[in-house]
Amino acid sequence: AAHDRPTLLRLRPAYEGGLSHAGRADREAARILAEQIAAPLFLAAGGDDAVWPSASMAAELARVRPGAGAAADARHEFPHAGHLLRLGLQPTDALFTGGIELGGTREGHAAAEAQLWPALLHFLESLPSATAAQRGATTS
Repeated sequence: AAHDRPTLLRLRPAYEGGLSHAGRADREAARILAEQIAAPLFLAAGGDDAVWPSASMAAELARVRPGAGAAADARHEFPHAGHLLRLGLQPTDALFTGGIELGGTREGHAAAEAQLWPALLHFLESLPSATAAQRGATTS
């Protein structure tokens, strides 16, 4: 199968190796402090991300969120999507770019991108501040 595809740089094994061999202090220093973020988070990850383990990283971010903050969070994992999930009018089936493999299947990635935009809009519309602003706009 490889003879039909360009030679691509596969980064995920290096990222996973770095994560598994890093000491606790290094991992803690590099960690995103999601529990300190007051705003709701929208997390989207390709389950077949070939750049880094985004699905497990998103799961870890969600895991450390406190109960009240996490209530408004949204997490979406797309099992057959790769790394570069794009919104809007971007191409929906690029599995590599600049010599770097992104992962996923063309069909899985396109399906993820088609689902991602409406999911993001729904998330934004459901935020309490957006609802309050809309209410104020309709009553004035």
